[in-house]
Amino acid sequence: MDTLSILGFLSGLLGIVGFFFPVQWKNKIFVKIAFTLVLGSLTGYVFYQNAKIDKIERVSKSANLLIKSKDAQFTSEGFILAALSFLEQNKNEFPESYERAKKIFDKYDKSDFRGIESVGTSSEMEGLIKGIAILSTVKEE
Repeated sequence: MDTLSILGFLSGLLGIVGFFFPVQWKNKIFVKIAFTLVLGSLTGYVFYQNAKIDKIERVSKSANLLIKSKDAQFTSEGFILAALSFLEQNKNEFPESYERAKKIFDKYDKSDFRGIESVGTSSEMEGLIKGIAILSTVKEE
């Protein structure tokens, strides 16, 4: 939902409430202040939630882009590092995924057979990124 839609919804709500507002209350300052505080709080909450949703959608679309470019632009080890960087950049939104990726990378990094295990580790990281990417796969018609 974009900003204009939110403002349109809230102004419509304000118009409906104002229509049913008793005439006797129009001169009372306390009622006006309370009404303004409630409306301001509601507006702030809606904008805050909208910003959170927009950020998660952007991260999910970035995850989709990373998955799509895996085979064309990265070696297995390069993808592991790219996935770890992506998850580190977004660790506030997906802290469990980041911690899981760190454990996977630590196990891979300490292995004596890095070259052999890079494909498997890359697939594990791809799975983590795909989980995040799924958030943005809602069909848009």
